[in-house]
Amino acid sequence: MLEPADSIRVVRVLQTPGQPVMAWVESAGSGRTARVAGKVIERQYRCGDRHLLLLTEGNPYEEALHVHYLDSELRLLDSIELSAPYTAGVLDHVAVAAANALTFAFFNAHERWRLEIADTPRWRLRGNAFPVRRKRPLFCKAWLVLEKEA
Repeated sequence: MLEPADSIRVVRVLQTPGQPVMAWVESAGSGRTARVAGKVIERQYRCGDRHLLLLTEGNPYEEALHVHYLDSELRLLDSIELSAPYTAGVLDHVAVAAANALTFAFFNAHERWRLEIADTPRWRLRGNAFPVRRKRPLFCKAWLVLEKEA
């Protein structure tokens, strides 16, 4: 079950010219850290003992949404990016749609996206439909599925 949370915070941002913005995030009280793409935590959820983070780069004029799924030790299980060159993006209308799914708007308020967390990782082909990107090998197991709603 996805439950809103606030136990993860950004402790350091790494901005290197020509490289994606990265952040070190920390789990409150545990001292555990992870390095993830993005800069600003827009939303975070607990899913059992796991964490779902939605981060942006803090630039609404050419924004990217980075979705990260981490285990209880803050090890990255899966990650997806939603972005398009020279395209504005604002995360809006976020709602828990099911025990394991969120819906939201990003590029405009009329376009809805559905993010689902699988119970077990599934084989997925890299090369999700544009503008969804996954930085993993060509054929991999993935927890997250992000699709535009019809």
